[in-house]
Amino acid sequence: CALESFRESEEIPGGEFSIGLWVGSSTSPNRNNDAVKALKELNKNNDKLKNNPFLIDRCPWCAAEMGPKKINNNCYSEGYVEINKSVIFKCTDHECDYNEHLPLYIIDEEIYKKKPSLVIGTVDKFAMLAWNENIRSLFGFNDRGERELSPPKLIIQDELHLISGPLGTVTGAVEAVFDVLLKHFGAKPKYIAATATIR
Repeated sequence: CALESFRESEEIPGGEFSIGLWVGSSTSPNRNNDAVKALKELNKNNDKLKNNPFLIDRCPWCAAEMGPKKINNNCYSEGYVEINKSVIFKCTDHECDYNEHLPLYIIDEEIYKKKPSLVIGTVDKFAMLAWNENIRSLFGFNDRGERELSPPKLIIQDELHLISGPLGTVTGAVEAVFDVLLKHFGAKPKYIAATATIR
């Protein structure tokens, strides 16, 4: 939000600075119709208040509360808005710079369409590259397989201490494909690896 605010105030050309959370359907909706359905369930079912699939409970810019509320047995959600058969985030504070739209994406279809500046994903999502052609948009390719955006320039890999186990084997195969894709177009991303142990 700070980068996007700076970009707008300085009138820097280019797309918005944004974040995408690219995880499995047990954490957040993966398709727009699932998101709309989840929002309707959240707004009518008291039991769903504990299991919020939209994850965002505060505006990252001003800290205004967002999410499901219950008043007099009526449920509703603040800050989650259905628009164009999808769900977007808006800050609930009308004075906030982001009360029209927060640059946050958690629905797979929106992530492929918006191509956020920073994508936080799980390795099982990246492994879907072989089956889901829409993922190519995150590498800068359009529907015709032509490069239209810069490829990823920074890859931060967490849980590096798991590399010696089965997860490392799967991750290694996926990263080999990434390397081929990126190097084919002359890209040399920087890698940062984080680990819980130096053993």
